[in-house]
Amino acid sequence: MESKKRNRYLLFLGYGIMTILAYVVQFTPLMPCVFGAYPTPLLLLVIIVAMHENDWCGMIYGMLCGMLTDLNSLTPPGFYAVLYLCIGLICSLLVELLVQNNVISLLCVGGSVLLIHSVINCLVGAGFSAGSWLLYFTFYLRCAVYNLLALLVLYILFKLIFGFDIRYKKPRGVYPKKLLRQKMMQTVNRKEA
Repeated sequence: MESKKRNRYLLFLGYGIMTILAYVVQFTPLMPCVFGAYPTPLLLLVIIVAMHENDWCGMIYGMLCGMLTDLNSLTPPGFYAVLYLCIGLICSLLVELLVQNNVISLLCVGGSVLLIHSVINCLVGAGFSAGSWLLYFTFYLRCAVYNLLALLVLYILFKLIFGFDIRYKKPRGVYPKKLLRQKMMQTVNRKEA
């Protein structure tokens, strides 16, 4: 029990170190731009950590990363904190209840989150003006694709650093086949008696 707690604390320490590094890289000139597009490492970390943790951890981690993003953004205070909180909760619940945590689900969940995030950023940044959709297709969509590629690279690095089985809590309602068969037999036996 003691070693599990210690490993859990080390895992959260690793999350903290990665968050600080992502914050420094995102808001300094070190960020690599490709064709004018830039990645948002804090959002990518929210998606990855939320897919590996339970819903509360994903939600709190998303809120903290959103608060860091709010420090350097021109949006109203708390905008990214609420947005990343929702992203962390949705990604975590999707992995807990619907999909398995693998590369295909990462690309599906992460791609849809990045597309929605780019639409929200376009609407907040450009509004509903006539040229906003042109701006979306020339800049924001390019950023979403670049973020998706960076998400894949970051996910592989995350798996190499932290290992493959780091999910703290088993998904609710998912049982091994043997246990599920036993529960079904118990239910059938109760109905017969």
